[in-house]
Amino acid sequence: MGKDSHQKKGIDRILDVLSENLDGLKFTEVMKKADLSRAMTNTYLKKLQKQGKIERTIDRHYIITKDGQIAKDRDSNVQVLCRTIEIIQDRIEKPYKGKKRYYPVIPIETTLSLTPELKEFIAQKLDEDFNLKDFIDPDIFCELQLLLIQKKVEDIVDNWIEHKIRMMKSDEREKFLRRLYKERIQSMTKDRQDRYMQRIFEQYSTEKKGKIAVSSEPLKIENVLNFEAGLFVKFTGKDLLKRIEEEILKNRLSIFFLHWLRKQNPILMPMLSDLIVKGGFLKEDEFTKLTKKDPAISETAFLAGRVKYEELGWVEPRKSDLKEKKRA
Repeated sequence: MGKDSHQKKGIDRILDVLSENLDGLKFTEVMKKADLSRAMTNTYLKKLQKQGKIERTIDRHYIITKDGQIAKDRDSNVQVLCRTIEIIQDRIEKPYKGKKRYYPVIPIETTLSLTPELKEFIAQKLDEDFNLKDFIDPDIFCELQLLLIQKKVEDIVDNWIEHKIRMMKSDEREKFLRRLYKERIQSMTKDRQDRYMQRIFEQYSTEKKGKIAVSSEPLKIENVLNFEAGLFVKFTGKDLLKRIEEEILKNRLSIFFLHWLRKQNPILMPMLSDLIVKGGFLKEDEFTKLTKKDPAISETAFLAGRVKYEELGWVEPRKSDLKEKKRA
């Protein structure tokens, strides 16, 4: 994990410096500007060449390709659609829908990220009450995939239609646009119709739009599937102490110790007792019962302890209990 992250940072730095120097840089210039060692620079340049993200010219300059620029821009273009702040808070403060099966001790933060052109589209298409906890449902994933494909198809078709309209002769284009927008403007007054259509004529005017591309993006499979979305899951543990009473967290962690202790070597139990009991996670008598060699006794203690700490893990401790613990 660490190695991959390191490599990504090095590759990103090379793409950054080459995108700022479009005429290209020699090996030593890339190395200095990216602040990498000679060996790392050599490794990353070869990797990027193999991926088609950079090229080496005949005069030994490295230049960024179109694919390299897209890869570089993609990282900076990805935007967060929504975060599960409310869901995190619910999972910290409440048990799972009142059932005995609770969320883990550490809540999971989930973030959906999309490129800008997809962000607005998805936000409009999904219901207002949609949130990321619904991603546990596979149907939501399927719906999201279809929406992303729909967006790409609409963009390609809209661009193709606009291109065709703009390529018409001016009088032909005006007649076509009047037919196209006939239903939309029929309820308007004459003056408003004229103003509205004038804006439409300007929108499709070749003079206003400047140079026209020879062709629009074709409706090919690689273009339809040219989108990117990310679902990121983040575990937040350290910040919990700022949001929730420490005693509640200790009780939730005690459930973990109840499970974990049953798998440990009996020889270690005296040392572990000193650590876990003094740490305030388990009562001394509970620890003793749980680690006895008699399976029936330890199983009973385990079940009783689990019920106890699951309940305490979701109930705000009384102030009197906290004062007694501080005195002790």
